[in-house]
Amino acid sequence: MLWANNKDSMTDDILHRHRTWLNDLTITFRDAMYKEALIAIEDICIVIANLPLSHFSMHSPNRSASTLMNTETNRGLQYNTVEMAVIITRNIPPTD
Repeated sequence: MLWANNKDSMTDDILHRHRTWLNDLTITFRDAMYKEALIAIEDICIVIANLPLSHFSMHSPNRSASTLMNTETNRGLQYNTVEMAVIITRNIPPTD
């Protein structure tokens, strides 16, 4: 219900990006854009709660193997680099 009522609003940024890239303001919403939005929303759910959209009574988008790999890679990069540098500096003695 949430997706059905708000999918255009949730996909508006993607539509704008496509219109800008192609310099064509007549482009309208397409299924591929909705799928891209669902994947982005599910990625956020996975990062925050480690749960797919299906856990929240929404349809999980069909993903290709490469999309799944990108999601896992992006998830692995969600860390504070400054904090990581402090930990490394603290735990690895300087070399002379």
